[in-house]
Amino acid sequence: IPDQSISVSVLGDGKIQSFYQNSMPKRMAFEESKNIISKEAAINKMKEQLNLSLQYTIEYLPYSSKPSVKLVYLPAPNVIGLHATSNQWATYSGKVDSLQSNATLQPPAPNQLKTPSPITLEEAKAIAKQLVDQQANTTKFTIDHAYEYESNDQAVISVSYSYRYRNGSHGSSIEFNKNTGELVSYSDFYGPIPLDEEEPPKNTTPKLSKEKVLELAEKYVKELAPTTVHEYAKANTDPSYDKESQVHHVSFPRIKNGLIVNGDNVSVAIDDEGKLKSFYRYPLNIEEWPSAEAKISNDEAKKIFTEALDVKLVYNRLQNEDGKYELVYFPTVKGQEYYQLDANSGQIINQY
Repeated sequence: IPDQSISVSVLGDGKIQSFYQNSMPKRMAFEESKNIISKEAAINKMKEQLNLSLQYTIEYLPYSSKPSVKLVYLPAPNVIGLHATSNQWATYSGKVDSLQSNATLQPPAPNQLKTPSPITLEEAKAIAKQLVDQQANTTKFTIDHAYEYESNDQAVISVSYSYRYRNGSHGSSIEFNKNTGELVSYSDFYGPIPLDEEEPPKNTTPKLSKEKVLELAEKYVKELAPTTVHEYAKANTDPSYDKESQVHHVSFPRIKNGLIVNGDNVSVAIDDEGKLKSFYRYPLNIEEWPSAEAKISNDEAKKIFTEALDVKLVYNRLQNEDGKYELVYFPTVKGQEYYQLDANSGQIINQY
C-alpha cells in the first residue's frame, strides 16, 4: 500500500531523530485479489503497449542550486500501471482500454501575445486587487505588503493580502515576474467559514465538462502568461478533479526544441464556477540546453526498457474515492518505480 507507511530516522548513537506515519482514511476498502491477471501477462502487455517518449528533464546537481537539463526517454505521462482485475490501464484520469500514442505538442498560442513589460510594486498591487475576488458582505479585502526578491536569478514581486472577517482572517500572496509583468504564482482557496458544525453533503459531481475546463485553463494561461505562452504546450493529460475542494487541476508542460521539459510546467486550478483558484509556474532560468538529437534511438531505448522491465502488485488508492483501493501492477525498472533512460548513454537512471 504505497500511500500508507511509517518513516523513522535513527542517529548513529541509536536515538530516534524523527517518526512519521501517514494519515489513514477513516474507512478503508480493498479490492479482492480474485481473478487477477498474472504477473507475466501484465509484463507482456506493458512491453507491447507502454511507449517511451523523448523529453528533457530538469535535475539539480549536488551542492548546486542551479538547474541543469538532460535528454532522456520517459514512459507515457499519466499512466499509473495496469489494473489487475480488469486488465485496463490505470491512469490519473481513470481506467482506459488503450493508451494514446505520443501526441503532437501544440502551444496555446504560436507566438507571444504581449511584449515583456516591467512592472512596479504599485502596479503589482493594482493587478492583485483586480485578480482576487473580494468576498462581498462577509469579509474585508486588504493588501498587507509588497516586496521584491530574487528567485533563480530572476526578480520577483510578492504581494501579500488577506481577507478579514469578524472572528479572524485568511491570507495568501500573489507573485509576479518583475521584468515581464507575468504572474508567477497565485493561490486563493478562501471559503466562507461554516456557521454550523454539520454541513449538508456536497454534490461531488463536476459541473464543468473536461472540454470546458481545458478551454478556461487555456484562457487563463493566455491572459496571465502572455509573454511566455508559446513556450508551453496544451495539456497532454486530462484534468484532474478534487471532489473535496470541487476544483479542477490542469497542467501545461513546457516545450523546448519540440520536446516536453519534464519538471517545468504551468499549473492552473479552476473551481466549478469557472473561477481561477490557483496559478503556478516556477521561473526556471536554464542557461544551456542539450541537443534534441538522441544518440540512442527510440527502438534501442524500448529494447533496453523492456529487458529491464518488471512489475509490482500494489493496492493503489483511487483518486477522490476516500479509502478505496484497487489492485494495480506498477511498472518497475531495477526495482524502482521512478526511472529514466539517458538518451545518449542508454543508462537507466533513478531521478530520486
